[in-house]
Amino acid sequence: MLADAVSTTAVDTTTAVGVSEVSIGTGDDRPGDGDPVDAVTSATGGVSEEEPPLRATADAPEAAEPAGDADTAGPAVADKPIRWWIPLGIALAVLVVYAIVFSVLLSRSGTEEIAAPVTTSSRAVEPSTTSTTVATTTTTTVATTTTTTATLPPLPASATTIAIEDLELGAFQIGPIEFGDRDVDAAGLLVASLGQPDTYFPVGENQGLCPTDEGRALVWGPLTAIFRTDDGVEVLAGYTFDGAAPAAADHPATSMRTLSGIGLGDTKNALELAYAQSRVVFEPLSGQDGFIVLRSSDDRTLLWGTLDGAEPPAVTLLGSPRPCDGGPFAGG
Repeated sequence: MLADAVSTTAVDTTTAVGVSEVSIGTGDDRPGDGDPVDAVTSATGGVSEEEPPLRATADAPEAAEPAGDADTAGPAVADKPIRWWIPLGIALAVLVVYAIVFSVLLSRSGTEEIAAPVTTSSRAVEPSTTSTTVATTTTTTVATTTTTTATLPPLPASATTIAIEDLELGAFQIGPIEFGDRDVDAAGLLVASLGQPDTYFPVGENQGLCPTDEGRALVWGPLTAIFRTDDGVEVLAGYTFDGAAPAAADHPATSMRTLSGIGLGDTKNALELAYAQSRVVFEPLSGQDGFIVLRSSDDRTLLWGTLDGAEPPAVTLLGSPRPCDGGPFAGG
């Protein structure tokens, strides 16, 4: 039933189109020349409205041909389906092409959108640091101080020897050797009595000589004997007797004492008793507790020295008056 209805509709449409073409194709017909309805009826060969021709000839197409001019109506009805489906097929083909192109473009766009973050993104690569450890050998060098002591030529010794207990320290002498005595070989006597000195060296004002004087010092343990050259003759000019001097404790000269019997280590009280006939002044000397023994008649300096900070204080150094000026002086 549905197939018959579709076929009937298609034939009616084709018939109507054919009628229009016949009417338009007749060159003699003009608007107003007779009844339009009659013209149409005449062109279709008097088709009745009771039943469409195709329904009666569904099984026999030859009987459904309409009456009339075969050259005009027949070809028009047969060509119309071909003209109708050509543009439709082209349209469908275009739509399919557009669909394919759109799908391709959409696929590419999706791929680019997915790949874009990968291809356009950048990632900062932190620089790598290669650390090379080289094994090193550390050599520790300990600085050492080398003291080169020149071997001094030995000094000539006198033929006379003085015992150490007789080498008493006086205000102006060492034992029997007086200061300034040009007639004795002072250095030779001390060398003969104490042996070769530990060292000797030139001296000047630093050891109490006057600026114009020349001299030298000879050292035996705590004893430093000061010599001055007078007109080419070397004479004894003074001394210091220092318990803090190098090798003082082990040297035989350490046992030497003053004419009044004072030696290194004696106390302050012993010092005052030994010089009771003189005046003893206690005052700082060179930043240390010191003392000066003065001659009572004229306050001339006879002896000076230093004391330690012990209780009771003890003698650590003894000295003769300075060769140039006779000091140090009390109160000065």
